[in-house]
Amino acid sequence: MKDKLYQHIEKIFKHFYSFVMWIIYKYKTIVACRGLEKVSPEYKKDIRTYWKKYYRIKDTSNFKWYKAKGNLTNVKLIPDTVFHSKIEPFFSDLKSIDAFSNKCYYSLLFQGFKTPYTVAKYINGMYMDDNFKILSFDEVTKLCREEDEIIIKPALDSGGGRNITFLKMREKNADRELEKILEKYNKDFVIQRVVIQHEELQNMNPTSLNTVRIQSFLYHGKVHILSAFLRVGLAGARVDNLCKGGISIAMKENGDFHSIAYDGNGNKFYQHPNGYKFNGNKMPAYDKIIKSVKKLHPRFANYGIIGWDIAVDESGEPVFIEFNLIDTCIQAPQLSNGPFFKELTDEVLDEVFGKKKTPGKEKSKVLVAATVGLKLYGVTNSIMNYYRLMDKYDLQIDFVTTNKVPKRLKDEINQNGGKVYELTMRKYNPLKYLIQLARIMKREKYDIVHAHGNSATLAIELKVAKMCGVKVRISHCHNCTCDHMLYHKLLKPLFDHSYTHAFACSEVAGKWLYGEKPFTVINNAIPITNFFYNKKERKKYRKILGFENKKVIGHIGHFSYQKNHEFLIKIFSELYRQDNSYRLLLIGDGDLRDKLIKQVVDLGLNDAVCFYGETLKVPKLLQAMDLFVFPSRFEGLGMAVIEAQAAGLPCIVSDVVPLEAKITPQFELLSLNVSLDTWVKKILEFSRLDRENYSEQIKDNLLDSNYNIQTEAGKLKNLYDNFVEK
Repeated sequence: MKDKLYQHIEKIFKHFYSFVMWIIYKYKTIVACRGLEKVSPEYKKDIRTYWKKYYRIKDTSNFKWYKAKGNLTNVKLIPDTVFHSKIEPFFSDLKSIDAFSNKCYYSLLFQGFKTPYTVAKYINGMYMDDNFKILSFDEVTKLCREEDEIIIKPALDSGGGRNITFLKMREKNADRELEKILEKYNKDFVIQRVVIQHEELQNMNPTSLNTVRIQSFLYHGKVHILSAFLRVGLAGARVDNLCKGGISIAMKENGDFHSIAYDGNGNKFYQHPNGYKFNGNKMPAYDKIIKSVKKLHPRFANYGIIGWDIAVDESGEPVFIEFNLIDTCIQAPQLSNGPFFKELTDEVLDEVFGKKKTPGKEKSKVLVAATVGLKLYGVTNSIMNYYRLMDKYDLQIDFVTTNKVPKRLKDEINQNGGKVYELTMRKYNPLKYLIQLARIMKREKYDIVHAHGNSATLAIELKVAKMCGVKVRISHCHNCTCDHMLYHKLLKPLFDHSYTHAFACSEVAGKWLYGEKPFTVINNAIPITNFFYNKKERKKYRKILGFENKKVIGHIGHFSYQKNHEFLIKIFSELYRQDNSYRLLLIGDGDLRDKLIKQVVDLGLNDAVCFYGETLKVPKLLQAMDLFVFPSRFEGLGMAVIEAQAAGLPCIVSDVVPLEAKITPQFELLSLNVSLDTWVKKILEFSRLDRENYSEQIKDNLLDSNYNIQTEAGKLKNLYDNFVEK
């Protein structure tokens, strides 16, 4: 009987708690969103369509805030009211929060891990040392006098830094001030030695202890790191909390800082007000921090979501300052990284709201047919950018191609639960290719076949998919012409009746393949921030390449007729004749490599031209360049130009490149029919640009563009979901 009564009381308390949190965060949302532009009717419809399965979203204010502050339009962003009133209580044991959160017991809870040195603590009217030996008031004050500076914190709820007190014990009247402070506290508290932080963190802001907030999720036996960001106080501030004016800088999975920080109101900072730039710097001891959190979280298995506040001391060791078992912040991580639960979003919401997927249909199956090959460059980059950022919880994505897939790509796909099929080259043995393809499609029963290519020869993959009963057949065009016009024309009538949905990388590419028929532009989006200008990487790679004190012209592309390298080398030859401090960096490979090397040798440019080859270091090598020249004979879009602009490089491109590729001001279209001298003059003009300042000026343009994979990947996932549902 008692057990039932306790369960009933607990249930009432949980409902009451949820109601209170909903009211609090509803009010906060209303205040934060005043004056912001409403979301579009289309986006509002998408939000409500996605959430109707879980929770009725009447007010889209939270989504409005993310759109206004970070240009985020992802239906899987978690509204504050939903997270704090529904999701957090679902994964947390509300009954015992105070017991676990009490800082007086950290020496027991965090055994084996470093915490701030505790001078003394006050528990239930008694003073004690860190080993729970009872002390007199005089003994406590004596211990405090031995310290240079102490910090006094309530054992529970430090109020976002508002309820803590610092005291320098070497100053005049410190003893009297200490007595006043200790007499003022009437609840449990701790007295700690102030942590001396790592030099790198000290450089950001020396007056505050700048801590990392790691948000971990213990889910189905595994600790997931949902977000990591550094909080830095403003000049003169003693604490780093956002509610006290601090700013937060998100970190990548390797501990590198993002280039943009945000304050508690969502305002952007590209550097700390004291001038410290985040881009190009890394969080000290990041790997140690993550390892410690993953090891420590299972001790608190009753709390699925924990926010850890961790300092790094002068010796480079993580110091656990405190942890938050409830009411953790999700605005900062979502603003920088998108949906809080990342690829687990659907699974988590299904569990919280008691929704189950149809048996046997837990995952939609997608086959990506890369007819142009699955390699380390070109169209593959676009395919993999979407693949990496797409929420794959309810998707199984497999790949089929006709080339030998690089091991690192194959391993990446396999680790995400996908398969890679390497088939016979269709142009050498089309019958065998068709049989192999049909067997795979029939056996795996795919919901979607997404075929990437440049021409009506896509009819081959799409017609096989139709014959095998695949309902959703997507054609995706990546160029505005092809190398096999005869086959294209012969297969065009068959192609026009083979697909259910049409995609293209640009308007030009879409009109080339689909004519007047409708199609959707799927932008060749990239991880924008990975390409941002990085002074340290620039210096490093220019030294590696032997390009110090040189002016570097760059190009990225397959050595093929389309990319027009021979024309680029002619331009460079004339440029080099006028100024021999220039160098040409060619990234890529292909059938024309030997021919191009011979051209360089014949022109006497051996020491001025670098054939770098294929590489995954494109973002780093772009830093070494000063200018990007791209004289293609034809282009569906020109993804390399997008990457170059993201790196802050001025770009001179042929006028066949679609104008949609222009996202920054220093972007010039030139005809291939004008003289070499015209190209050279424009290069000399653009070479005078101050790239570092220019890169800072264009960051907002880049982040707000349609080429930011953080926002575009979610759009493609929504299209997949909608296609399958229909």
